[in-house]
Formats: sequence, structure tokens, C-alpha cells
Amino acid sequence: MQDSNNTNSNSASAEIAALPIVNVPELKERLMDDLDLIGDVLSCFFGDFPTNFQEMKEAIEKGDLPTVAKKAHAIKGASSNVSAERVMKRALLIEMASKSGNLDQATENYKLINGDFEEMKTECQKLGLSK
Repeated sequence: MQDSNNTNSNSASAEIAALPIVNVPELKERLMDDLDLIGDVLSCFFGDFPTNFQEMKEAIEKGDLPTVAKKAHAIKGASSNVSAERVMKRALLIEMASKSGNLDQATENYKLINGDFEEMKTECQKLGLSK
């Protein structure tokens, strides 16, 4: 029998998987349908994410939950700006888990967020949105 934390975690993962990897209509509306601007903004996001991701990894390894929450918050904001819905939601879960002292849940979502990022990056390249 699953415990309630595992059940809640599975439910959250299913909800995240149902989200679009990138909400293209929202992204285009947000950036005035300017493909050059979209490409520039996505390039910044793709360039910044690995640094925040690595710093979050180091904080998780140290058990430094305030830093994990700070890095997750930064990723959440940046991913929201580029309509990366799965990355944003996963970052929100990491931030909330960190703030509530749940390192295990933060770590579980940390292990998944990079896959969401890579899928988003691939999707944007296939759609011709990123440079």
C-alpha cells in the first residue's frame, strides 16, 4: 500500500505530465508574436537554466534547503516568462518542498526537472522558436 506522500507525489507528476511542455500561443502572445524576440528570450533562458540547475544540485547535496528554494524560485520565474509550464510547475514543487523542509520531495522533483527542460528545449528547436 502506498503512503499518502507517495500518492500525492504520483498525482503531482501525472498533473505535470499532462501540461504542455511549452505553451506556444501564450509565449507568442506574451512576446508580441515577435519570433526574433522569442528566440532571444529563449536563448537567455536556455543559457541560464544549467547554472541554476547545477547550483540547486549542490544545495540539495548539502541539504541547504533555503538555497534550493531560492534556485527553484529563480527557475520558476524564468520558466514562467517563457511559458515553460512543466518546468515552472516542477520548480514550484521544489520550492514548496524546500520551504516546508521536505528534502526528499525536493530531490525527487529535482531529478525530473532537467528532463522537462531538455524536452522543452528540443520542442522549441523543432518549432523553430529558438536559435
